[in-house]
Amino acid sequence: RGLEGQRRYYNTFGEEVVAAGSLLHNFGWGVIAEWPKEDADRIFNTVRDQILVVLFVVLIATVVTSVILANRIVGPIKALEKGTQLVAQGKFDEPVQIATKDEIEDLGVAFNKMMAGLKQLEELKDEFVFIAAHELRTPVTAIKGYLSMVMDGDAGPVSDSVKEFIHK
Repeated sequence: RGLEGQRRYYNTFGEEVVAAGSLLHNFGWGVIAEWPKEDADRIFNTVRDQILVVLFVVLIATVVTSVILANRIVGPIKALEKGTQLVAQGKFDEPVQIATKDEIEDLGVAFNKMMAGLKQLEELKDEFVFIAAHELRTPVTAIKGYLSMVMDGDAGPVSDSVKEFIHK
């Protein structure tokens, strides 16, 4: 009894040791293995230090990998955000450049197509406004000319109340 397991004690020579014992039940004997405490602690400390170094290296690698992956995701999103600000300012000539070989790149391609469509709509709107203004300018000029003649009395006498309406 008492031989099973592991413990520290001072052996018969007065040295502190780490000992492990086991009973050999078939023979009725016990076996005790002693190891000087300094040797056991040195091995333990070496293994502990190696584990701490590996843990620290894994922690640093995890942080660096996380930063790289975060930038890989956030960078293209920031490019899209900049593109949306340009669209909000009415600038459609600067497509976003995203090369990630994934769905975010597909989103960038779709965004650029949308930007090209908005540019085309802007050009069509400008052309329509130009044509409409040109087409309306001629009849408005003719109407203004006739009203000016009416106000001058070329078409006959006009009452003051009618002149007031014409002037407005």
